[in-house]
Amino acid sequence: GGGFGTKGGVWPHTMMAAMAARVVNRPVKLALMRQHMVTTTGHRPATEQTMRLGADASGDISAMRHDVLTDSNELSRFFETCAFASKIMYDVPNFGMEHAVVNVNIGAPTYMRAPGEAPGMFALEVALDELAYALKMDPIALRLKNYAEQDPQKKIPWSSKQLRQCYARGAELIGWTNRQAEPRMTRQGNYLIGYGCASATYPANRRAAGARVRLYPDGRAIAASGGNDIGTGAYTVFRQVTADALGLPIDKVLFELGDTAFPEAPVAGGSWLTASIAPAAAEASELALQAIGTLAVADAKSPLKGRNLAELGFGDGRVFLKDNPKVGETLAAVVKRTGKPYVEACARADTMAAARDNAGLKQSQKPPCVLVEPESETDRDEDKYAFHSFGAQFCKVRVDPELGTVRVLDWASVVDAGTILNPKTARNQIMGGVGFGIGMAMSEETAYDPRDGRPVARNLADYHFAANADVSPIQVEFVNIADPHINRLGVRGIGEIGICGVPAAIANAVFNATGKRLRDLPLTPDKVMG
Repeated sequence: GGGFGTKGGVWPHTMMAAMAARVVNRPVKLALMRQHMVTTTGHRPATEQTMRLGADASGDISAMRHDVLTDSNELSRFFETCAFASKIMYDVPNFGMEHAVVNVNIGAPTYMRAPGEAPGMFALEVALDELAYALKMDPIALRLKNYAEQDPQKKIPWSSKQLRQCYARGAELIGWTNRQAEPRMTRQGNYLIGYGCASATYPANRRAAGARVRLYPDGRAIAASGGNDIGTGAYTVFRQVTADALGLPIDKVLFELGDTAFPEAPVAGGSWLTASIAPAAAEASELALQAIGTLAVADAKSPLKGRNLAELGFGDGRVFLKDNPKVGETLAAVVKRTGKPYVEACARADTMAAARDNAGLKQSQKPPCVLVEPESETDRDEDKYAFHSFGAQFCKVRVDPELGTVRVLDWASVVDAGTILNPKTARNQIMGGVGFGIGMAMSEETAYDPRDGRPVARNLADYHFAANADVSPIQVEFVNIADPHINRLGVRGIGEIGICGVPAAIANAVFNATGKRLRDLPLTPDKVMG
C-alpha cells in the first residue's frame, strides 16, 4: 500500500462527495472509474533536463549545471524540483541550476513518489556514468572521487552519512568485479549483459507530531496519534516502538491512528511519518513511565514508597529498584490503586531540541494531554546539520540485440536511512520503490491525444507498469547506523528513496551491455534498437 503522491491532497471529487452528503443528509460514496483516475487525480509531469559537467582528467568535477524544463497547467503550481538532488550529491565547487515551467492544457500534475529526486537523479546519474566512461574511470571510483563530506551548498555537516558503505556493499552484492569497462564485452548466449549503478538520496524530512500513551489497570497500553497508515506498516512500527519504550510485550500494546481526537500529527507522505511519530511515541511512553514512578514513590501501599525517581527502573511491565529489581511492582498495580481508568502522558516530537523542551515541562504545568508548542522555531537543527538519506542502486541486465528487449536479472539496493525500526517493513518499502523505478525505466509512459489533451491510455491494461514478472530478485540491505541528530531514535524515512537512482542504474547497465546511451525514458525496444 501507499499514497504515491496522488492520494496526499484533496481533489474536486472529494469535496463533491462531501457537498452531496450535506445536501441529502446521508452518507455519500463517489467512486471514480479508471479513466477518471487517469485524468483527474494528477500525474508526474514530463521533464526535459540538460546536464553540463566540467572535470579534469583525474575525475575532479569542478563545475556542474542542471537545467530543468517541466510542464504544468494554469490550475497547478506544482513542478518537479529535479536539480535539488544535484546540488547536494557531489562536492562540486561551481554549481548552477534553473527550473522553468511551461503551462499546457492537460490535467494538473502532482506529487508522485520521490517528486524531484526520482526524475532528477536519472539525469544526474546518467551524466556521471557518461563522464566516467569518457575519463576511462570506474563509475563508482568517480563518485567516490567527488564524495561530498558535507553539504556542498550550505557548508554544514551531514547529520549522518554512510554512503561509502552503500557503494562497497552494493558492488559486492551485484558482483561488480564481473563488469567489463567496455560495452558489449559480456554475453550470455545471444544476449548482451551489462552492469549499472547509481547513487540515491532523498531529504530526511520530519514534521511536528504528537502521541498519547495510556496505561490501564489490566496491564494493557493503548497509544494514539493523529497520523495515518496507508498500507506501509505504520501500525506495526509504532506499536513496536511503544512496546519497547514501555518494556511491555507487544501483545499488551495497541496503537491507534487516524482520528482527529488524537494528538495532532502529519499525514503519511514525504517520507516523514515514521521519523515524526515514532519519536513522539517513545517520548510519550517515557513520560507515562515517569508518571507511574511518581505515583509509586508517593503511594504508602507501594513497596517503592519514599524512593527517588532516579532509583527506579522499568521493564517487563514492572517498576522496580535498579539496585534491587526484586523490590517493585507491576505497572498495572500502580494504575489500579489510583482508582482511575488509566494513567496517560502525551509528548510532541518536533526536533530533538523541541522534544527535550516539551519533556522538561512537568505534567502539572500543562492541562492533561494538551501539547505545548515550541515558543519559536529557533530550536530546529536545520542550520547546524544537513538531513538526507543516501543509498546505492546496482543492477545486472540482459539485452536481446535482435528484439531490443531489456530484462533486469539482478538488483541490489543498499540504503543508509539511520536506525531501521522494522527490517521487514523497511525492506518492503525499498523493494516497492525499486519495482516502481523499474516500471518508470522500462515501460511507464503517458501519451496525450493532441486534439483534447486527454491521456490515450485510460486504464491499467494499456498503461504498462511493472508487474511481478517484470521485476528481478531484489537484494536489500541497510547500513542501520542511527542518525544522532535527527530525533531520539535516530530514524529517517525510507518511503521514497527506493525509487531514486533506479532508472539511471538501468540505463547505465543498458549502455554497458550495448554501447547505446539512452537518455529518454522509458527504455522501450524501439529506442534500444534505434
